Amino acid sequence: MAILTTEQLTFLRQQKIPLGSLFDATGLGKEAYQSQMKADEKLFAHGVTPCKLGNHTIRTRAGHCAQCDHSRIAFMMRTQKRGYVYIAASQKSRLLKIGSTENVDYRAKSLNDQRYGASTDWEMLVKVLSSRSGRLEGDVQSRLADFSVIGTYTKDGKLQQCYELFRCNFSDAFEALQSEVKADEVVQSSNHGRSLANFKFR
Repeated sequence: MAILTTEQLTFLRQQKIPLGSLFDATGLGKEAYQSQMKADEKLFAHGVTPCKLGNHTIRTRAGHCAQCDHSRIAFMMRTQKRGYVYIAASQKSRLLKIGSTENVDYRAKSLNDQRYGASTDWEMLVKVLSSRSGRLEGDVQSRLADFSVIGTYTKDGKLQQCYELFRCNFSDAFEALQSEVKADEVVQSSNHGRSLANFKFR
């Protein structure tokens, strides 16, 4: 399991790369991680062989160093599919998650099945359908960087690091989302009428 350094996290936030687009390629060869990234729809790998120029360990799915050539980031982000950007909450852990998915209902279930952030009580609060879901996700996460929390989850029986968690009030996250959505992107409630004002985690 590769753990992102403070320098890497700063780079990802500055470039507004959505943290959910990362794949931990620790111990995998190029062909193996490329195949798995394609299946998981991940755009960037970390925990890879350092590049020769800058000793960086974040690469695009094609294997190019994302830190040496920032133009590759814009290219990869343009390939992001249409999908939902959402805010989910775990009251037990007092955490919010900002993520993107094509299937909100399935994602809510998988967060709990994977014990995302060591929690099993995740529920969707709001969602917005966007044709630029990856970029929107990254922009919102960058606005909330000061509230970022690192956690873990389980996938294929292995413990993984996760970086899409935030300890802040729902109002903070909602304001960040509203600040980044376009006029034709409508934020919808997913909480079945519950008061979102109750989600105060700081």
